[in-house]
Amino acid sequence: MVDLEKDKGNISLPPSLQSPGPKQAKRKTRDETMIINMQKAFYDLKINEIHTRIERLQERNDDLINDHEGTALLLTTTDLETAEDIAQITQQLFSEVSQLEELKKKLDTLEKAIIDDKLAHIEKVNSINDKYAKKRLELISELKPINAKTNVLEDYRKSQVALQEKLENINNYMLKEEEKVNQQIHQINLKFKIDREKLKKDMYNRLLDLAGTFQIEISKCIQEPIHKLIRENIMLNTSLTQITNASLNKKEIFKKSKHTKDLLLKKNKYSYLTTKFNIKISKVQDRLLKSLKEVHEGRKQCLDGFNTFNIHDEGDKHLTDREFAQEQTCNYEMHVRELEVMLYREQVKLRTAKYLQHRTQCKLKKCVETLYDVKYAVICALKMVSSDPFLAQMDSKSLFLYLQDIILEGQTYMSNIIANSVESIPQSTNVYDHGDLGFEPVHIDLKKPTQILEERAFTSIMPEPLSITKLEEQSKEALTEGKSSTIFETSIVQDSTEEKYSVMEESISEELENLEITNSESSIDILED
Repeated sequence: MVDLEKDKGNISLPPSLQSPGPKQAKRKTRDETMIINMQKAFYDLKINEIHTRIERLQERNDDLINDHEGTALLLTTTDLETAEDIAQITQQLFSEVSQLEELKKKLDTLEKAIIDDKLAHIEKVNSINDKYAKKRLELISELKPINAKTNVLEDYRKSQVALQEKLENINNYMLKEEEKVNQQIHQINLKFKIDREKLKKDMYNRLLDLAGTFQIEISKCIQEPIHKLIRENIMLNTSLTQITNASLNKKEIFKKSKHTKDLLLKKNKYSYLTTKFNIKISKVQDRLLKSLKEVHEGRKQCLDGFNTFNIHDEGDKHLTDREFAQEQTCNYEMHVRELEVMLYREQVKLRTAKYLQHRTQCKLKKCVETLYDVKYAVICALKMVSSDPFLAQMDSKSLFLYLQDIILEGQTYMSNIIANSVESIPQSTNVYDHGDLGFEPVHIDLKKPTQILEERAFTSIMPEPLSITKLEEQSKEALTEGKSSTIFETSIVQDSTEEKYSVMEESISEELENLEITNSESSIDILED
């Protein structure tokens, strides 16, 4: 039997269901049996609950064991991964450490370079400071005369009003004096004209009287054949004067004819070039027209073939032939466009050639002008050799270099000149006292060059190249013989111009005669390519 009293306090039941105590021992057996069955059922339930609880705990333990095994596997995998990560991190650390060492080396080199740059900078700063000090002294020394000039200008500005009044008074006085002088000159001119006419009349009358007396006296003492000789001499003199006048007129006509000849030669040249260019263009156009006619005939044949088809029976063929014809037309149009592009390129080439020709002509004209300037300068310098002993000791090359240095000095001086104000312009008498030029110039009388004659004669003709040695020899010969500017004589220029005009005419005529179709064929070959 089970001791119910022992478990009495452990069961939470109502008092009606409690086990009977010692005081209630005298109850009926029915009640006792009922209480015992209830307790059994209760304990059975409790046991079942405990069994279910045990099963749950076992299941929970199994789950925990499985979780433990999974966590163990995870720990092993994480250990492996961490080991790999640690290895990678160590490799990265080694690489970064090596990079840091390289960077440290670079830093050391940079620090050395910085130190060197600092030292160089300090040296540059010291040199700049020295230059600054020198320049400052130079500028201070230049400022002193500038300050003096400014003081002079200020004094002038103070006295400007009085000076302007003086100038106005002087100008008014000068205008009045000029009017008086003009009136006197007008009166003198009138008197001079009147007196000159009177003198002419008196001299003419006296000449007539003297001629009459001279003829009367000659008729008394001179014989008749001498009279005839005198008359013949007079006739010869009159004929000579007529011949000279006619020759002068013919010379003027010859000059005009030369000018007209130059103009005609230029016009002939221009017309020759234009005709040549037009011939080329016409030949190219003929070639293009022939090719276009061929294309047109081919397209006509294709279209004639298309017209023979039956539209209702052969619709598909018509469509295919139409597409083929469209493709052919596109190809022919592309070919025509390419030919037009080629023609445009040729036109551009011709224009560029014309432009280059014009440019070279301009450059040659400039070179010719500079050569004439050099020629005149060298001749003047060779004339100065006899007067200046310093130049007489020089060779031709050293003299040329000396002249070039003078030109360069003049150019640098003109480039460095600062335009002063009108108020501070010094008088012409005090220019050399201030030393603006740096030397006192000596006046040299040079003869005017006859360069204008050569420029007029050689404008349309390319001149021959000039050499300095020939100029020196010619100038020395002229100086020894006592002739002035023999190089620039008009007769030589006229002979050379006539010879060159004849040569130019012959060359132009030969070119016109020998003009062949080779140029046109070459242009057509280019277009075909």
